[in-house]
Amino acid sequence: MDAGFLIVKRFAVLYGEFASRSEFDRAIYALPLFGTGPERLSVAYNGLDRDPLSAYPNDPALAAEMRMAELESNGRCEDSFLADQEGVVDVLAWCEGERPGVYEPVWARVAGGTAVPPAGYAKAGYEPSYFPNGYFSAVCDCMCFPRWHGTDPEGVLFHEHFQRLNQYGLFRDSNHAAEFLKYYLSFDWTERGDYDIAEIWLPTHPPGGRSVIQR
Repeated sequence: MDAGFLIVKRFAVLYGEFASRSEFDRAIYALPLFGTGPERLSVAYNGLDRDPLSAYPNDPALAAEMRMAELESNGRCEDSFLADQEGVVDVLAWCEGERPGVYEPVWARVAGGTAVPPAGYAKAGYEPSYFPNGYFSAVCDCMCFPRWHGTDPEGVLFHEHFQRLNQYGLFRDSNHAAEFLKYYLSFDWTERGDYDIAEIWLPTHPPGGRSVIQR
């Protein structure tokens, strides 16, 4: 598999979860800041690493995740990745019934891949990721939503690369994404793994919400 859909949390939802935690007290990069809202940032991370739903969820599972498990048994889902738009619409309907306004779809392919982008989606940018074998994002962890290794306390190590991010917290071209990954891996405290450059596509008219692509 070199392309697929994820059902992920909307940026504003994820920001609110992080900004409710007092340890986020540094206004660096695009990290959430305790007690603030997402409107303070000009960079809103819209990549893959946004707590996607999974066919193998932790307990308690959402009904939408149980539906993903059913789709996986029919070969239309693999862990967090959905194969077709019909499955996306199906799972999102369950999401809206259980947690309205929380989730939205995103589609990705390996940069340079031949998979045809779905109708109604537009390219948002590139990020180094475990995709297609996962969704961990080095950009997300060190400049947007730290979960694993985080970033430097002063907010200076990645400044040059942060300046290259577009409004979606992604790189405008795959070369910049690859340059960032090489630099990121030059530090011994960052996350190792099987990286590739993912090309991220966002829906222009997501079900149940306004467009996330600005025209």
